[in-house]
Amino acid sequence: MNFHDDMLNEPNADTPTTKPERGGIRPKPAEAEPTDHGSPSQEAAPAAAENPPKPVSLADFQTEDTPPPPADAVDIASFMVDDDEMELLGGEQTWDEVPVVKPKKSQVIMVHRDAGLRVQLLSFQDDEAMEDVFYLITPPAAAFIPELVLPVVYVPYVTPKGTVKLWPIKARRDAKGELNRWSRTALTLCNKYAGQWIRVIPDDGFYRAQLMKLSDEPSWPEELSRQALIDRAFTGKLIQDRAHPVIQHMMGG
Repeated sequence: MNFHDDMLNEPNADTPTTKPERGGIRPKPAEAEPTDHGSPSQEAAPAAAENPPKPVSLADFQTEDTPPPPADAVDIASFMVDDDEMELLGGEQTWDEVPVVKPKKSQVIMVHRDAGLRVQLLSFQDDEAMEDVFYLITPPAAAFIPELVLPVVYVPYVTPKGTVKLWPIKARRDAKGELNRWSRTALTLCNKYAGQWIRVIPDDGFYRAQLMKLSDEPSWPEELSRQALIDRAFTGKLIQDRAHPVIQHMMGG
């Protein structure tokens, strides 16, 4: 497998707030909520505030006519979680797996400064899946489906939360040896803005960068290397011969 690193009014107080309707009849003022004694009271709200609602359970959805839930029914309340509890669940980022996906336009990213971490590899893109899936394929295996393979430049980037990913940039050239605008502007953007927080914006056939003012430095893994990136990104996604299920499927087998 060859590596190519070069591609790499508040109303007036004197003015009535309600106008008389036709016939001189004014609308009745809104009535306060009746208390348990049958008369309106303005002191009911503080009492409610002192008694916060209890957690929801399956019993709250039952009536006298509702049969009791089976013994193995899911207790919904036990799975409820608020935002504060979610914060406690966040742990240290790991990079046992590296997703291969282009950055979304709403996502803030930073491309790694080291161009040596980028690599161009012969690939197969499975666009029949719900999300694009990339496989690495050897030249002998690619000979069985030559029209379906292409070189792809894989560029490492990181999110503010420390998630490491690879941006797959298709590097297929036309008869003149030129890349299309999408690929060309993506690679230019990676070269120009590496080491800076950006958003990648698709714009009428090309990519442009929006600089973001983030002061935090990214959290890259200490053992980061090109080999480590590829190993984690393509576990189970290597096509080496005709017997691979992907080639069998594409050949109608």
